[in-house]
Amino acid sequence: MAKESYLDGSLATTALKGIEEVYSGIIGELNKIQSEAIDKITAGWKGQDCVDFISKNVIPAVNSVSDEIQKIFQSVNDTITQNAQNYERKFLKGQTVFNRVAHNMKKVTVNCPPPFTGTIIGITDEAKLELAKNYLKRMQQQLLDLLNRAKKYAANSGFYGGGQQQKIDSSMKSIATSISNLVNEFGNAVSKVATTAVTDAEELAKKNAGTF
Repeated sequence: MAKESYLDGSLATTALKGIEEVYSGIIGELNKIQSEAIDKITAGWKGQDCVDFISKNVIPAVNSVSDEIQKIFQSVNDTITQNAQNYERKFLKGQTVFNRVAHNMKKVTVNCPPPFTGTIIGITDEAKLELAKNYLKRMQQQLLDLLNRAKKYAANSGFYGGGQQQKIDSSMKSIATSISNLVNEFGNAVSKVATTAVTDAEELAKKNAGTF
């Protein structure tokens, strides 16, 4: 009976280990959003508008992408593992050529600031917003590098024929799209806030100059 697909078990194991390492790296980068972006935005922008911006735009976006990443990486692990085990049962009479790699779910934590109760409202530290913007640019490149690594591992998953490779490649593309959308939307929003801050500061300076 001709084989409809072929599995290189060692290569599949190596690929899945690499993909899981990338998953850990992506979650690690997303977890920096709290300290490197959210905390800096709230340090430089005071008022309920800031709280609403974080709670209505940033938190839901991060959580949504995080949930999708969790599902996709779990699916990739399940796909490779299940197909490898099916191959072993069907063609190798149960002989093990693939070593299972555990998928350890990691949590992305982002917290919404409490309701604003202060008296100073507006942009109080433009430099903090710039730091958040710069971080997002660096994060975008870091995530891109990680995703490229994941794609290389996925492209050499050890499966030949049967459509398994195509499913894995498709999952990697979906992850890349989700992360790209998150970073772009978040980055554009922060840039808009920072730009507004500069404009407001210039207008305020003109008004103050006119009072002397």
